Amino acid sequence: MKKIFKLTWDPHPVLSHYFFTNQLFDAQIEATVIFQIDGRGNLLKAFVVRSSGLPLYDEEALRTITDSAPFAAPPPELIRLDGNDDGVLDVAFTFTVFRS
Repeated sequence: MKKIFKLTWDPHPVLSHYFFTNQLFDAQIEATVIFQIDGRGNLLKAFVVRSSGLPLYDEEALRTITDSAPFAAPPPELIRLDGNDDGVLDVAFTFTVFRS
């Protein structure tokens, strides 16, 4: 997944907006997204669980997840059964940018 996200993730336009409006200082910027995929790799839902404090950055993290789907089918041993035949895999991913 990390390789797929690298191809889709583009925080530069978002961060440029915050740099331009002087809303961003030297910092480590992080947004953590939790998402669920089914046994076939289809995205079921995604949401920000820990915000960066920058709404556009959080939206870019969510966009990266949704635009990267569908994913490869996860290994069966990682699937949590939830009452349907496919089960669900819960994944947390943190998008981090360091600025100095």
